Amino acid sequence: MASTSPPDKSESQSMSTKPSPDLLWALYATISQHGPTDLTVRTSDGGEFHVHKKVVCERSLFFNNALNGPFKEAASGVIDMPNDPPTAIIALLQFTYKREYDCHVVEGQPDSEPWRFHLDAYIAGSIYNIVSLKHYAKRRFTSTMFGLGPSGYSVIPKAISILYDSTPDTDRILRDWLEDFSFLQLGKLMTDPEFLVVMATFESFRDAIARATNAERARVERLDDHVADVQWFVKNRVFHGPPERVYYRCPNCRYKMTLNGPSQLKTVYCVGCKQVSNDYCWDWGRYDPYTGESASTTDIETV
Repeated sequence: MASTSPPDKSESQSMSTKPSPDLLWALYATISQHGPTDLTVRTSDGGEFHVHKKVVCERSLFFNNALNGPFKEAASGVIDMPNDPPTAIIALLQFTYKREYDCHVVEGQPDSEPWRFHLDAYIAGSIYNIVSLKHYAKRRFTSTMFGLGPSGYSVIPKAISILYDSTPDTDRILRDWLEDFSFLQLGKLMTDPEFLVVMATFESFRDAIARATNAERARVERLDDHVADVQWFVKNRVFHGPPERVYYRCPNCRYKMTLNGPSQLKTVYCVGCKQVSNDYCWDWGRYDPYTGESASTTDIETV
């Protein structure tokens, strides 16, 4: 096995931050609770971490294959990871023991920011096939992004560029969130030249935004059609006797909507789940405003 790490990333995507003493101590304290070690992991900054084969193999298919197959790592008990940020490898190793990791950043060092720490941890989980680490890092990343407030918009293009350069198109856990967030905030992001470069560079990201835009346009068109139906009915309906209250109950989310006066619409738009359904899919009827008792739907006057 010539190398256990993926090919070199471009300089702009690699994180060269040296791990802080607090982060190193956190990993040492985690590992030392499990007794004598039998595996050495080497990082790009020359660091060596002595861990347990059994622990890392249980968490990662990559480690399991490397250490239990016909590769040099299985015989030497040493795995070199020269192409990965040392902080990401520390987060990965700590996660294999604790199912969580500590985020430490060093003020003044390039790329040493919480969002970048979690993003690199996610990429490490993708490369070394640790799905639970990806889910955990995604939660930490998204919570950090929401904590940044308006300043977080400038981070989105950087995060997209790093993630899409470092993970395959089939890795959807964090990509789906970034695409959904970008679409919801598209008006603000389109004013950022760096985001426009990302749109032009990554075809899969651009296609995702286009699909979301088309789906939203179709939803708005369906809503416009329904509003036109309602307006026509209100203009042309005939009232008989005292006013009644007609209700509809959505077949999807059971949201209850009422309309003043007798009504029978071809389509009904639900403000609860934002779906438009044919009226025959809905439960509907009316109430007598004086007695509060329900009346048969066949008693409702229609135009």
